[in-house]
Amino acid sequence: MPEKRWSSALQPGEALLVADVGGTNCTFAFVREKQGKISLLAGLQVESKTITDFSSTVKEVVEWGKRKYGLVVQQFCAAGAGPVSPAGQSITITHLPWNIDADKIKKATGLSVLLINDFDAVAYGIEAVPQKDIMVVKAGKQVARAPRALLGPGTGLGKSFIIYNEHKKAYVPISSEGGHASASFETEEEFALARWIQKRDKTAVVAWEDVLSGKGISNLYQFLEEKSDRRNKEIQNSGYDPAVIAHHRHTDPLCQKTFDLFLRFYARCAKNLALDVLARGGVYLAGGITARNIDLFQRKVFKEEFIHTKNMKGVLEQIPVYAITNYDVSLYGAAVAVKLKERRWK
Repeated sequence: MPEKRWSSALQPGEALLVADVGGTNCTFAFVREKQGKISLLAGLQVESKTITDFSSTVKEVVEWGKRKYGLVVQQFCAAGAGPVSPAGQSITITHLPWNIDADKIKKATGLSVLLINDFDAVAYGIEAVPQKDIMVVKAGKQVARAPRALLGPGTGLGKSFIIYNEHKKAYVPISSEGGHASASFETEEEFALARWIQKRDKTAVVAWEDVLSGKGISNLYQFLEEKSDRRNKEIQNSGYDPAVIAHHRHTDPLCQKTFDLFLRFYARCAKNLALDVLARGGVYLAGGITARNIDLFQRKVFKEEFIHTKNMKGVLEQIPVYAITNYDVSLYGAAVAVKLKERRWK
């Protein structure tokens, strides 16, 4: 389990343990708050596919933190990539064969446990990450305490609405599984893409994450490759790894076209989300693909598609769009969720 270290001056004592549990990686972090500022201290990253019993992994991390740094934990918050049960006792991880069970974690570790959706954690984290880690993609007029929208492609596609709660004096998310909703297609090329996915996957439904995720990048490239005489052996040999496709986006015309199409879907999904909630508080873009490819948002295709609408161009022109460049935002957010729930650090 590779170690992650955020703080150079790490003192032993009490800390909060948080985790971002995704389809690809699971990142644990020990966290502290001082004078209202949340700081990440140290942690471990585990490949999600190597985990068979999540509660045992949590126990190992707790023991590692105490043994190596003298960190004592009483509370744990897991932000998982999947729907949280109505009672908040479990998370079904969408792209993994195991789930997160609060009772099993409590039994294995004795910790107080809070489970939240991973994109809810990102929403909570917007106010906690350093502001230098939030980049303006499209300028606009941000309205204080107005609704916000959040989306971000990774292994899947996360979405969330964020509403200001007057009682808590803080923004709180409304959970969504909108990444599994039906995608929107407009051009003949896009309709052909939808039919290609339907035929290959033997499905009538083409979801947003089929075109707007790591898998989506792979799908877009393979669709375009079939219509082209160009072939990139490195990409083919990688199994159409989206990271390899992204690596060639500046030099390979097919990769460039892949990302133009990807950006069009990204902007369209963001636009629809902004209109759904009238997100005058801003639209926030998150996720690993966004953080690692931030230069993409300088392309005109994103901004042009975001305001492209039948009647609401004037409204969309006023809505700002931001990109969260700190990939650890969900770890900050998990700590905020505990703080809002407990009103104090135990």
